[in-house]
Amino acid sequence: MFELVVKRRFHLEQYRAGPFANEREQYLTHLWQEGRSQSRLEFLNNLLLKVASRIDLAGDRKFTPQELVALAEEWSRETDKPTRNPHWRHALKADFLFVASSWLRFLGLIANPESPGPFAQQLEEFLKYLKEERGFAETTLNNRRRSLKLFFHWLSKRDASLAAIKPTDITAFFFSRSQSWKRVTISFHVQSLRSFFRFAGIRGWCMENIARTIEAPRLYTYENLPQGPRWSDVQRLIESMCGNIPVQIRNRAVVLLLAVYGFRIGEVCRLRLEDIDWETERIHLQRPKQRKLQEYPHCQRSR
Repeated sequence: MFELVVKRRFHLEQYRAGPFANEREQYLTHLWQEGRSQSRLEFLNNLLLKVASRIDLAGDRKFTPQELVALAEEWSRETDKPTRNPHWRHALKADFLFVASSWLRFLGLIANPESPGPFAQQLEEFLKYLKEERGFAETTLNNRRRSLKLFFHWLSKRDASLAAIKPTDITAFFFSRSQSWKRVTISFHVQSLRSFFRFAGIRGWCMENIARTIEAPRLYTYENLPQGPRWSDVQRLIESMCGNIPVQIRNRAVVLLLAVYGFRIGEVCRLRLEDIDWETERIHLQRPKQRKLQEYPHCQRSR
């Protein structure tokens, strides 16, 4: 797995010879199978080595959250420089703590796991439904869990139940966050709540049609997208890559996959020769987010 995220041989040997290489490689493989991007895997691989150099996994010892916070604080203090922005140390600490906690949780070495929280049973049933029946990716499930936990904690502080919840309660929740959330963030949480309350209504946990009352702010399709190149410019780029040199052939194929098929960069990086059926002229692509295999016809030429 290391060879997929490390380019230079010298650095590759460093990662392989580092502490707990097998455990680090298992975690990276797990993240790669979930569909993490190349850049994200490179970042995590680098920080994992720093985490592994400061802990000892011998004897299946389990770590408490307090220990990990102390390690993160120590590492950020040693890594920080006086000339850096004062917020830099906080970012270093947060990154270290996140990677360490996620890795050790994957290995089952976190002591005193966090309490389930309010409405934990309903949340887990809903996430199980999304995973097993809807085929949602693990990243999407984690986002749903994070979003719904915020709402459930807010609801529990009001001593309210799902059976008694009303549309005005959901409106009050979003109003309490209106000063800190932008429209995109609100829309994200609206989608989570709508999905959950549709499921909850079918299960009889709440009013059946409450999901329909949750309104999202209007988002404009292209408001957050940078201005892309014109198709004529893309065609000129493709034509400039003509040639018989292997690097030119590879670069042209990569640009065609991105521009014509709309593949993600991570999907292009994971393509192998066996994914291409030359007889039927089909490309077989494993979509990590949808967790399903899709077929695409060969592109004869750029248009």
